Amino acid sequence: MGFRSPFFSPIDKREEADKVRKSFGVAHSDHLTTLKAFDGWEAAKKQGRRQASGFCQENFLSRQTLEMISEMRDQFKQLLSSIGFVPDKYGRTTRFGRDRD
Repeated sequence: MGFRSPFFSPIDKREEADKVRKSFGVAHSDHLTTLKAFDGWEAAKKQGRRQASGFCQENFLSRQTLEMISEMRDQFKQLLSSIGFVPDKYGRTTRFGRDRD
């Protein structure tokens, strides 16, 4: 699975951005680090657009890349559900990309 890292490092704030990225670090794993950042963004989104935007700015994260990762996750859930690998409830989404209950 290929995707861009959601982290970015502005030239004038590279050290600060690296420090923030390391704060998300999990067991020397880029994938788990990305997951931790993604989960934080998802939690911020539930609080509102302003909180999600602030979370991205404070943590040097690309909202566009996080949105792309979210869309990929939804596609994988739908595909896995369609072949019977996971229950249907995990594959159903609304047209806004949120899970139905």
